[in-house]
Amino acid sequence: MTTQEILERAVLGLALAGDPQVLLDLDQVRPEHFQDLRHGALWQAIRGMSARGSTVDTLTVAGALPSIPAELRQGINDAYLLDCLHEAPAAPRVLASGYAERLIQAAGHRALEAALVRSQQLLEGTPDPVEADALIRACLDDAAPTAGQGVGAMLADTLDSTIAAMEAPSRLAPTPWTGLNDIIGGWRPGALYVIGGRPGTGKSIMGLQAAYGLAHQGAVAVSSLEMPQREVHARLIAHAAAVPLGHLNGQARLTPAESERVGQAVTHLRALPVSLDDRTGATVWDVATHARLLARRQPLAGVVVDYMQLMSTSRGDRRSRYEVVSEQSRQLKILAGQLDCPVIALSQLNRAPAARGDGRPTLADLRESGSIEQDADVVLLLHVPVEAGVPDQSRLDVLVAKNRHGPTGVVRLERDGATATLSDFTWVPAGARPDLGG
Repeated sequence: MTTQEILERAVLGLALAGDPQVLLDLDQVRPEHFQDLRHGALWQAIRGMSARGSTVDTLTVAGALPSIPAELRQGINDAYLLDCLHEAPAAPRVLASGYAERLIQAAGHRALEAALVRSQQLLEGTPDPVEADALIRACLDDAAPTAGQGVGAMLADTLDSTIAAMEAPSRLAPTPWTGLNDIIGGWRPGALYVIGGRPGTGKSIMGLQAAYGLAHQGAVAVSSLEMPQREVHARLIAHAAAVPLGHLNGQARLTPAESERVGQAVTHLRALPVSLDDRTGATVWDVATHARLLARRQPLAGVVVDYMQLMSTSRGDRRSRYEVVSEQSRQLKILAGQLDCPVIALSQLNRAPAARGDGRPTLADLRESGSIEQDADVVLLLHVPVEAGVPDQSRLDVLVAKNRHGPTGVVRLERDGATATLSDFTWVPAGARPDLGG
């Protein structure tokens, strides 16, 4: 027998000794920690008996063997159980936790070895080195063992760090809108924010303005899959200079005052640490790699993706669109945690809101995957209010439809499409006249 086989049989033997205290010491062991699938199936049966409060020993486990699928119990019989019992160390209460740790560590080594083999296959089979880099990193991340996996922590050992974090300055970066800050608090590091809307509702305006605001806190990685670089630049300049987009696109001449503001805005934008990737065929791995490379150069304040449904899949991927979008939203959530920054992903909504009387979107309208709602910490749905049957394009309602960290609600913003700007809504009573001064 190999050393691994002896170790696995010894762990099984420790459980078969019939000591409840030993079973507690082996509680971290899972079926997947066994290399021999038969041993894993036997351990699953032992865990089930223990969870039900049944006595666990060679006699009772022998009676439970028929519950194990026939292909996984070949060679496992009464005599085999006794052989496992004989492999157990003489002092089970003293040595059980040590044997469990050795078994778990061996499983971790096997997982890493398999990941390295898979990484080599990915490297050889993926022509694009950027995509290969992202796939390999994800493969290794999935295989990485977790220290203290399955072990809880006593409150006395961990409360101090929590209190210290509560007393430390807030790491939430404010959004550009006061009303939205009142509900969600700001952009939270490690959180995934989804901004959903139908075409023309202002998703891109909100995403770029969020990126512009975050860039004053640190570096921002923007993946613009819908708009080319020049259009993104024009919108940022229009917003920063408060100049109509049409005046920047040659539809009208800039006034001297506008020219001055544009010059000042360009100088200001040059100083902002924004990295823009406008590849239309970018995959979620391209988005992640872009953000990781930027994070290596300077602290990252956020990632903005415009928009999720435009992300491509790897060549040869035959999964359904639902599965693909689910994987993309999961990877964006993982990316937020890994980079410890907010990830703001814009998302298309389906046509269902248009069929409803008020046209207000709901979480069910997120297009192509329910996993977007599941993975997101906060979901903001955009709705253009209707007045007397006519959409009011000067207003935008932001519905906080999901907020994992607090309440939901509705925020009304003023929308200036000409300058690609959303601002806090200022309410003016009907019939009020402006104060012209004395």
